[in-house]
Amino acid sequence: MWDINEWQWVNLLLPALLPVFVLFLVAIFPKSQAQQQQASPWVAVKDGQLAWAALGMAAAALYELRHPVAGAVLPSAWETLSIWLVVGGILASGIFAAMAPVFPTPAAVPGGLSRLWHFRVFFISVVLTMSVGWLYNSIHLTTQTATAKKSTQGTQP
Repeated sequence: MWDINEWQWVNLLLPALLPVFVLFLVAIFPKSQAQQQQASPWVAVKDGQLAWAALGMAAAALYELRHPVAGAVLPSAWETLSIWLVVGGILASGIFAAMAPVFPTPAAVPGGLSRLWHFRVFFISVVLTMSVGWLYNSIHLTTQTATAKKSTQGTQP
């Protein structure tokens, strides 16, 4: 059985952070100026591309929610609320992930705009990815905990 820390590493952190880490590795190799700008980790996330990781996490959360481990009994209200939250996460992630190639954000902040407002899609995608990751984690823990309680109740004398 996987330790939950390993599960979180493989299912939450790697999908969100591995592409950025690879771009840091690519940065050490010699490239032309244009290639150097395209290989920047900032370019990889500034337009909301983290939402792709959130989309994958939300889809996996929906699957785990609808197909809990054998023997898991989930409260109906919690399951319904979680389904709606995950569907909302899927819709929001899909919109922000699709916006990246269609509406790219220039790297330079235009005069008169705050950095926060100019890179709002990036900041929204970070919050969205963290929220969906937290939701996925809680769904995973709940389905595992419900199973553990169910299985230990039947084995005690």
